[in-house]
Amino acid sequence: MLPPPARLYAGQFVLGTALSRVPEGWAEYAVGRWTLATDLPVCSVLDPDGRTVGALIGFAVTPDGAVRDTPLTLPEPPRPDTATAVEDAVYAHGGRFACVVAADGFERLYLDPGGTLAAVYGWGGAASTGTLLAWAHERTFRAPSPPLPRDGFFYAGRTSDPEVQRLVINHYADLAAGGAVRHHWNEAPVCAPDSETPALVREIADGIRRTIRAAASRGPVHMGITAGRDSRMLLACAREVRDALHLYTFAHPSSGADVAVGRAISRKMGLPHTVIPIETPSEATQEEYLVRTGYAGHWGKAMDFYVGVGEHLAPGRPLLSGFGGEIARGNRMQYVLTPDTPITPEMMLDRYEDAALPERVEALQRWFDGVTWTDTFAFLAQAYWENRFGCWAGPHLYGTAQGATPLVPFIDRRVVDAMARLPAAYRLESRIADDLIGAGWPELEQFPYQRRPGLPGFAVRVYDAVRRRTVGRFMR
Repeated sequence: MLPPPARLYAGQFVLGTALSRVPEGWAEYAVGRWTLATDLPVCSVLDPDGRTVGALIGFAVTPDGAVRDTPLTLPEPPRPDTATAVEDAVYAHGGRFACVVAADGFERLYLDPGGTLAAVYGWGGAASTGTLLAWAHERTFRAPSPPLPRDGFFYAGRTSDPEVQRLVINHYADLAAGGAVRHHWNEAPVCAPDSETPALVREIADGIRRTIRAAASRGPVHMGITAGRDSRMLLACAREVRDALHLYTFAHPSSGADVAVGRAISRKMGLPHTVIPIETPSEATQEEYLVRTGYAGHWGKAMDFYVGVGEHLAPGRPLLSGFGGEIARGNRMQYVLTPDTPITPEMMLDRYEDAALPERVEALQRWFDGVTWTDTFAFLAQAYWENRFGCWAGPHLYGTAQGATPLVPFIDRRVVDAMARLPAAYRLESRIADDLIGAGWPELEQFPYQRRPGLPGFAVRVYDAVRRRTVGRFMR
């Protein structure tokens, strides 16, 4: 039996002009002709004359590294011709947020740059998940049949219900018209010359520190640590708030290196550390997780972020993870491609190990048609970010244990744009980790990264190339 809606959909929001029902105890806000219902923090969005024209939902981090808890005043009244000014004001923030702006002729829902406070739209409204949207409008959300496999997900705006669409990163939902419009990265970012790399790395480090500083400003924070590079980069950028850190590592059956390195780092640096055991949840918990996340993927992550975190970490604290750093590192397909190699929807489907059914090809083709690129390597970064991260990782954050605030410090427009523009060779060699760690907390360099047995250095890339049977699957 599922828990009551206020608990089942904790940490989510729903938006509509005629909501049939709202979870008990949730606050309701009037935004133009729209009603916003949520249990998340909300800051008013004001026009230059002080009139309320919107709401900033969630955990927004200001440019000076603080949690926004006061109204956001736009520099211009929201109109189609002032959209750039409105968006610049919204995306001056990092963190995990969504923003609805509703004025005459301008009714839009924006996501943070990683879609980590994910949203779907349909049936005349929008919500965090299709299941909540359906519940609030007294409809039925169509679950996937058959269920998605372990690594399965819906991309390019698809969900398991054809009447509900996912809002893809870098798009806003046109609430009046009922569709989505791209507002950023209309052209894929172009890889910068080597001479610009130091400035890009500084931008990345500064943005990560802003979010970490904001999270730690209110007390202790939990931060994931593994034998990988992304969590190590995160920790290096958190040195200034080390007294607020409590590290954690999931003890997956194949994660012996993660646990060993996590323990070694915590001992050496004098940081508290919790190893979280992993157990298969009950069928009831699996179903609860799937409904809570809107059937955006498999229930597998219920083992760690839902059950594991809920049972083994202190509730009510920010939960920081290294998701998102992948965009700054090499994409395996780049080992066999050149910057001008064409990419097709069929190749993308092969990368997702998904059958090239007509509706899937059509969805990806629409996404392809919405962006132009001259650099295939930069396009691969955009494809990964908007489809894999935004349509898989972002929605799964709703499956975090109740009471925890999941935050991804890599999520900041300036950070994401800088990562996407790093030179291809720099990304392929994962040099971002060396530079961020060396500058931020060089003592962390002494600990090994997880490598495939017997394959140090460049041989890892040779292994990856040999292991893949088709060109398309190098995109993984």
